[in-house]
Amino acid sequence: MSSGSAGVLRVFALRHAEREDHANPLWSSTAFRTHDSPLSLRGRAQASEVGDVLRARLPDDYIIYTSPLARCVETMSLIVEALGGEERSGDVEGARVESGLAEDEDHLRPRMLGTHHSVGPEGLIAPDGSRRVPTSPVLLTAGDLVGHARPARLNVAYRSGCTVQYNAEGFEVDGAGNRRADLTARVAEAMAAVCDGARTSSETVLLVTHGGVLKELTNVLCTGAVDRERPVAYVELVELVRSSVEAPWRLVGDTTYVLPSLRGDLVGIATKLKE
Repeated sequence: MSSGSAGVLRVFALRHAEREDHANPLWSSTAFRTHDSPLSLRGRAQASEVGDVLRARLPDDYIIYTSPLARCVETMSLIVEALGGEERSGDVEGARVESGLAEDEDHLRPRMLGTHHSVGPEGLIAPDGSRRVPTSPVLLTAGDLVGHARPARLNVAYRSGCTVQYNAEGFEVDGAGNRRADLTARVAEAMAAVCDGARTSSETVLLVTHGGVLKELTNVLCTGAVDRERPVAYVELVELVRSSVEAPWRLVGDTTYVLPSLRGDLVGIATKLKE
């Protein structure tokens, strides 16, 4: 099935489903990679549910990009399964692991050190009794993530359009080893690579990422579309479309889609676009 008129690029972007360390805070106390939680059982159900929602909205020939963190890869896998499996994706080599979609340093590094808000001022102690230090590597490669991706496939030949690395203290650095504190610039670089890839492979892209990155990429593509103070629900979904390479991006609808079971008091991250 065709994804639409030639030149039209459509992006569906969503936050991962519920992570195990949110459902079970004790998970981090014995985990080796404290920043890289898998999905909880409830999260796995959420990912399948949003896959059912996407089945009616995605064409057959879409391509997928995912953050290299396990919760995103597992969310992607369950969505692909709900969509009907690999045969529906036009990207026969599998999902692309894009490090530019990884969680921002402000949220990721405290979990590496065990100093995030859910554990207390002293942080977490490693199983051997020592203080936590950043785990190396911070981000796994596609080859390392194959088990998390099953039954979906990963494109192990794909190289990230935006390289994200970390120093020994867990701070994000660029290829030259310099601190990279600007999430907006990193997301813009990643989205440029995603858009370039889509123009040669498919006209519809599915991105699985993190809440802060989801807000940032929406704002990168649609300036003024995001209230950065709004919370982001698990598997909250944003749809953006561009009618041609020269045309501006626009948000489809005035709010993002949130699963009915997760709506509560959340109103979505997107507001009406400015005139």
